[in-house]
Amino acid sequence: MERTDLSALIFALVISSVLVPESSAYCWQAGWNPGFKGPPTVHQVKIDKVRVSWKDIVKNRECADQFLVKYWPRNQPMQYQTTDLVMTSDDSIDITVTPKITYQFQAVAREDKGVIGGIDWNKSPTVEFKTSTGNRVVAPEFNRPPEPVRKEDKSSDYLNDTSDDVDVEDELTFAGMSVEILVIVVIGGLLVLLITVGVVYKLACGRKKNLYDDEEDDDDEDDSDDDIEKKGADKADDDEAESLSPEKNVA
Repeated sequence: MERTDLSALIFALVISSVLVPESSAYCWQAGWNPGFKGPPTVHQVKIDKVRVSWKDIVKNRECADQFLVKYWPRNQPMQYQTTDLVMTSDDSIDITVTPKITYQFQAVAREDKGVIGGIDWNKSPTVEFKTSTGNRVVAPEFNRPPEPVRKEDKSSDYLNDTSDDVDVEDELTFAGMSVEILVIVVIGGLLVLLITVGVVYKLACGRKKNLYDDEEDDDDEDDSDDDIEKKGADKADDDEAESLSPEKNVA
């Protein structure tokens, strides 16, 4: 009986070790989830690249398994993107963005609690940043491998939970263009359209005038021919009348 209980216990331990993945950072104590003291800091690397850092703002860092950054254009929170996971020894990550567009950035500490506990996504407050030619540029980290960017499943609970302080941006963007560029493009298109319509209208009016002049010339020629024929007929009548005159016959 004791041997059966021992075998069952060993079997349960083996199954548990297989089903439950390693989670070296999971802290089971209450209140020991990783967190952030404030928003991350953002620096410009190039006009189309920024560096997001969570250095010195992480609480209970030993309880985190990985870090990542969630970011989106300020007026398009549903068009968010996330970086790949990075190790807890890293304090920053470089992200490629659209130049001169205001983004919101949020650092996230991923905590894997296993099959039963699931995964916790502990998020920092958001921070806004826009690249500009006037910003101070930090040196790139040449020893950092390129970080591919992936889109997460938007059905995920932590990704659908956008920050409450996401405001509607007055600097609207569409297909990567600011509202100023869109206005210039629209006005330019309208001007080209108006010029084209004016040229076509002018050509149509000129052609119509030429046709009208040609018709008048044809009418004048017809009238001239009719007058000549009429004068010829009148002269023939006069000659015939003169030949039939009695005075001429008497002579």
